[in-house]
Amino acid sequence: MKFNEIHTVYFIGIGGIGMSALARYFKSQGKVVSGYDKTETDLTIQLVKEGIEVHYTDLGDEVLKKLDKTTSLIIYTPAVPKDHGELNAFLREDYNLIKRAKALGIISSELETFAVAGTHGKTTTSTLLSWVLSNTSEKCNAFVGGISSNFNSNTLIEPNSKRVVVEADEFDRSFLQLDPDYAIVTSMDADHLDIYGDGSHLLESFRDFMNRVDEKGLIVINANLDLTNKLFESLSNTKRITYGTNQNADWRAENLRYDNERFLFDIKSPQKEYKNIELGIPGAHNCENATAVFALLSELKINEEILRKSFASFKGVQRRFDFQIRREDIVIIDDYAHHPTEIEAFLSAVKNCIRQKKLLLFFSRTSFHVPEIF
Repeated sequence: MKFNEIHTVYFIGIGGIGMSALARYFKSQGKVVSGYDKTETDLTIQLVKEGIEVHYTDLGDEVLKKLDKTTSLIIYTPAVPKDHGELNAFLREDYNLIKRAKALGIISSELETFAVAGTHGKTTTSTLLSWVLSNTSEKCNAFVGGISSNFNSNTLIEPNSKRVVVEADEFDRSFLQLDPDYAIVTSMDADHLDIYGDGSHLLESFRDFMNRVDEKGLIVINANLDLTNKLFESLSNTKRITYGTNQNADWRAENLRYDNERFLFDIKSPQKEYKNIELGIPGAHNCENATAVFALLSELKINEEILRKSFASFKGVQRRFDFQIRREDIVIIDDYAHHPTEIEAFLSAVKNCIRQKKLLLFFSRTSFHVPEIF
């Protein structure tokens, strides 16, 4: 089915961060967009305000009455249970049904694609990358895995731009649907083992992802990642450079410091040294993410002044070192960190930028709402 033949796009799991981004994109392209999700959230409420119909009851076979088979595209997320009534109705009646990753892959195949992969760090990195490119003359589209505090959205739509930034998700091997021109790989820690079984199969998927990058493009890889593993012997000839705080990195961040609550660092590349780069969010892990973006876009000849101004004005991602309150007597930060490596990085950043304060940690996989007492 060609996208220009599509009149209606229906999402099963429309309230997911990635699915809602696609829903907004198709709405911007003039499609009639609607969908199902299990529960009402702030995100689904916002979609409804934007003119997207959302319901919260599995309609089963009844959903078929709402959609014309010949002009409808059904997009679903792997998180939807296999016994879901609507999903099985579409399968039985042979509707045009694809996973979210496939839809994203089709969109990205039409555009110059910047993909950010990694078991952690990819949301902040892809959001920063989107923010910088949005400040260039060519602009960009973007599909990221969090709500950008600069855009107040998980989606950036620029109909006249030929570029797109994509958060390349390793879950369910979704990123193997993409054909990036450029890629950043932040990490490959063991994760999603319910999908992969063990760490070696996860590494295989990252290898396969890197082999999908255009041979004329560029892969920017965290210098802490070990590519000497025999699994990576068959990597393509696409140019690769490394980044990080590691002394062996091609693009190395150093002299990380706080100056009157400003987070500053320097970057040393093979050709040049960049002094006093300011980043709008703190933390050594965010500094590494920023170095990856700086390296990639510098290699692509993006103006240094645009990079510096965009870095300084970057507000981060909601629930990623997200200041809820910042006063002399109390500071409350919301962060999504749940992998041990992420938690360690978060706590390190807190201790470095919020000094001489008692630290109290609440751990939950759900959103944190600040009590009115504060």
